[in-house]
Amino acid sequence: MTFLLSIKRLSISVLVLLTVGCTAEISESKFLLWHYLYAKYYAVQNMDRKLFETTLDHVLTAPVDRLPEKRFVNEAVKLKARHLLSQADQLFNCEDPEMAVFSYIVPERNH
Repeated sequence: MTFLLSIKRLSISVLVLLTVGCTAEISESKFLLWHYLYAKYYAVQNMDRKLFETTLDHVLTAPVDRLPEKRFVNEAVKLKARHLLSQADQLFNCEDPEMAVFSYIVPERNH
């Protein structure tokens, strides 16, 4: 199971890196969703708390009107970033980082 989680983790990390890198460059880092996704998936999966916090701080301090046609999305991303940042201790202080990341990405369903 650990091997499969490692493969899934690696593939998601590569996908996020490629997607975020290209789209952030295209939007000149004005579309905050890419930064949020980078923190949520890449930084958490690699257990890089400093990158996580720095990226989310960038989202929270960026002016939402940098990309006027995406202002609504940028406002929503700021709310999500604030919530994600409040969960930093839960995400980065666990005994089994792979399981924490996996359970965060795919939450359990309550029946």
